[in-house]
Amino acid sequence: MVNWGSGHPLGLPQSAKILNRYSAVCKSVDKSLSFRYFNQAGVTIPDRTDSKQEAINWINSGEIVFCRETTFGENGEGIVLAKTERDVVNAPLYTKYVKNRDEFRVHVFKGVPIFWTQKKLDSNAPVGTEHYVKSGEYWSMGWVDDIPDVCKEEAIKATASLSLDFAAVDIGMNYYRNKAYVFETNTAPGGFGPKTLAKYVEAIRRELE
Repeated sequence: MVNWGSGHPLGLPQSAKILNRYSAVCKSVDKSLSFRYFNQAGVTIPDRTDSKQEAINWINSGEIVFCRETTFGENGEGIVLAKTERDVVNAPLYTKYVKNRDEFRVHVFKGVPIFWTQKKLDSNAPVGTEHYVKSGEYWSMGWVDDIPDVCKEEAIKATASLSLDFAAVDIGMNYYRNKAYVFETNTAPGGFGPKTLAKYVEAIRRELE
């Protein structure tokens, strides 16, 4: 059984062969929970807090903050960008913006990165399109030949920290610091085309052999 992003019990016996048990998926879909597991496992992540005042303090010290109005959002849902104290809204989670020139999605299967893509701005995007959150109607995934090793390493650590058999890990790369920051794991990644599907089919077949 391949569990594609379901956080509900599947009603199968414990002995059943399941890729991504629902308990692991539950850790992934809740951003606050996944960040706690990431932190315990030493995964590189942005600074975070559940304190509005601390978020304000960050801004007053020159930082940019993402106010996450929901910890279960997808594709940037529920993110409010705060550059000034007045921008800060009530939220269960605040994360500090980390500079990243490129953002990659690294697909990990059984501890091995099987392929990766890069989030790219569409050529028809209006001038001045926001770059802080690389998602939305003007952003898409593009194939790249390779990515920095540190991105692959952090993706493997993040997937393992949640006990996931597979995941698509969103990672921002800061080349100046040579650091890769994990933003989230996706257990039902979208944007599938024939090439992407073939990669997963190949990985699942290898697991069944």
